Amino acid sequence: MINPVKVSKSAGRRVWIQLLRVAQRATSSGFKSAFSLPEQQFLREFDLDSVAGSLERGDIEAARQALLRHYNDRAVPAWPPFPSRFTDAGSLTAEELLAQADDIKAHRFGNERIWLGDKVDWLHNPTPDPMARWTRDLHRHRWLAVLAGAYERTGDEEYAKTFVNLMADWISSNPAPVRKDEANVAWTLMGVGMRAAIWPAAFAAFHRSRAFTDEAKLNMLRSVYDHAQFLCTFKTRLNHVLRESNGLACLGIYFSEFRQANHWLCTAIDRMEEELRSHVNEDGTSVEMSIGYQWLVTDEFDATRALLREHGVNMPGADLDIWVTKLYAALAYVLRPDGTWPRLDDGFMEEDHVQRTKLAAAGGTLDRPDFAYIATNGRRGRKPDNTSCAFANAGLYIMRSDWADDARYLLFDAGQFSGYHGHEDKLSIEVHAYGQPFLIDPGCYTYNTVDPFRAYFISSRAHNTAMVAGLSQVRRWECGNLDPARTTDQQGIWASSANFDYAQGTYSDGYGAYAFQRPPGARINRDVNHTRRVLFVKPDYWLIIDELQSMAGVHEYELIFNTSPEVEVLSADSRRTCLAGKHNQARLYLVNACTLKIQSKTVIGSENPTQGWYADGWNGHKVASPTLIRRIGPAESALVATLLYPCLGEQHVNLEPLDVRGGSGLAYQVTSNLGVDYLMLSTDKKRKAFGPCESDATIAGFRGIHGQQLQQLFG
Repeated sequence: MINPVKVSKSAGRRVWIQLLRVAQRATSSGFKSAFSLPEQQFLREFDLDSVAGSLERGDIEAARQALLRHYNDRAVPAWPPFPSRFTDAGSLTAEELLAQADDIKAHRFGNERIWLGDKVDWLHNPTPDPMARWTRDLHRHRWLAVLAGAYERTGDEEYAKTFVNLMADWISSNPAPVRKDEANVAWTLMGVGMRAAIWPAAFAAFHRSRAFTDEAKLNMLRSVYDHAQFLCTFKTRLNHVLRESNGLACLGIYFSEFRQANHWLCTAIDRMEEELRSHVNEDGTSVEMSIGYQWLVTDEFDATRALLREHGVNMPGADLDIWVTKLYAALAYVLRPDGTWPRLDDGFMEEDHVQRTKLAAAGGTLDRPDFAYIATNGRRGRKPDNTSCAFANAGLYIMRSDWADDARYLLFDAGQFSGYHGHEDKLSIEVHAYGQPFLIDPGCYTYNTVDPFRAYFISSRAHNTAMVAGLSQVRRWECGNLDPARTTDQQGIWASSANFDYAQGTYSDGYGAYAFQRPPGARINRDVNHTRRVLFVKPDYWLIIDELQSMAGVHEYELIFNTSPEVEVLSADSRRTCLAGKHNQARLYLVNACTLKIQSKTVIGSENPTQGWYADGWNGHKVASPTLIRRIGPAESALVATLLYPCLGEQHVNLEPLDVRGGSGLAYQVTSNLGVDYLMLSTDKKRKAFGPCESDATIAGFRGIHGQQLQQLFG
């Protein structure tokens, strides 16, 4: 038996290069199943002296019994628990657990308790989803944790019999394909990886049961070998390969009796290290930019870190503690004041409280008390040193007044397209204030491309950015954008001080009549560039300046503001709108300043055209929600300023443009209960005058309060 080894940096690298070449050669030659091997040859795959000695004497039955005794008596390595990131069985009450286990005994699976027949139809798809995601999830075997939990609680052998029968039927009904085939719902590589992480715990949970016979154990061991060889031979990329590699590492560690075990483990570690170099930006963000998939990537690398540390194995080319800390930081500092995460791009997140628990735990494990403080809303840990922050590689900029639950919070997305899971949301914003979500990303809704709402929730119409003549951003149509790459560049511009934050980004990749896939002959209008500037006058309000520049034509422009279903539009006209929380006194005033004609309308739950929807849950749940649309033009170019002013109760606020004298720049006057603020943005260092103020700063702000001298806010 080969135990997992602690590998040195230099020696490990040479070994892994050799193993990678072996894997590459194996990929071209296909895959050979353990079920095609004669029993004697299969038993030789185990590196156990007792088994080898019996085989040398020609006693196959003695070799079988020696192998089975080994697993009955084995203490090292200790068997693992079921991975909590793949199953919630551990959080179920006894009643819930037994009810679900009884459903599985009756061949009813999934949250919907779908009956799959007296003989399970493993290929049944009860949904209209052409990708059969329900069926794919069935083959990940999350349900094994439910059966195991019920068996542990009750000792009822009927649960063990169900496990044995279902496993035998699944293995015989779903043989491993000879080549990678992602259309095979039972053998998608990510699904194989997830199954591989679950099976060691399942094997251990039932291995002393009378129902788990010698033949059943040997049958499962053959399939374990197939899973490991399949994962070692083939792979995908991005977040999928992380789960594949962790599954392979689990088999290499927990079934270390196989002669190939170290090969499996080293291959898995090498792939994880490669993904760190290609999948995670220097600022700790995943190249896919989705918060949901940021959690997936963080979970998988954290699982790798814990697994390797527990078994004394190194990743020679990377310090996983450092990288996992960066991954968690990218999640901690985008958390909204209400304790939920933004639903950027694809990736479903229903259990924010579960994720906060993970974040708080990571604060202790990684010695980051700020994580615990953020996750528990200050009940534990230490308050972070900063409020606003930038994740420049991802182009995510968070402007925050403080860490209280009534903080003013704006997220600005100036990043690149994030691949297959990306949305057409460049320059989009979210705004929360005084405990109320106001402007939000409506979420994902579904992965089912047949559903027409899939295209809507991806398009710019469902994001707080600009559209041109009713056309959306269409970055998905460029094939290269579906393969996101790690970057060390800063996306957009960021400046921050104690009294202001400033972010700026530009979109110049064209607009089209959005469809999930580019229709034949569909045209991309590349005539317009959109630059958005966001100034946070801390801790009170934001000024958004949108500049839409046409190079060769006249267009109508639309600024889209998707609101939370928890707010209502109290008043709206061409320049001024008040959004009000339905259950509190929080308000957000949107006040525009523009020399062009502006028309304003509010759309709620429209299906023609589709507009005004919020995805409120997993896969196909939505509710009507107000969308505010500002239509500007027609004009060649447009410059529109929008004041976003949050407050409690009603206030009178106003925004007016100011002339800039002595140089070029943009200046505005904001009138509110705070006084009169004079703000200027400039690209040069010339001393300029605006209103009653003068400054040579590129970002300047002054406040006038009745009867007092002007106070310099910044600049």
